[in-house]
Amino acid sequence: MVLKSIAIWTDGSVEFYHNDGDLFFGHYILVTMDSSDRFLDAHIAGQQKMLIS
Repeated sequence: MVLKSIAIWTDGSVEFYHNDGDLFFGHYILVTMDSSDRFLDAHIAGQQKMLIS
């Protein structure tokens, strides 16, 4: 699992997008934290773009 990006929202919440390292067939793992630094959720998000040759 590799951290790919961080989104910081105006309400103070933060989303961490991780590459799944192919654990979940190329999807992202999204972890959400609230403005009080409490982790709220972690789930599998949309599939990463895959190139087929």
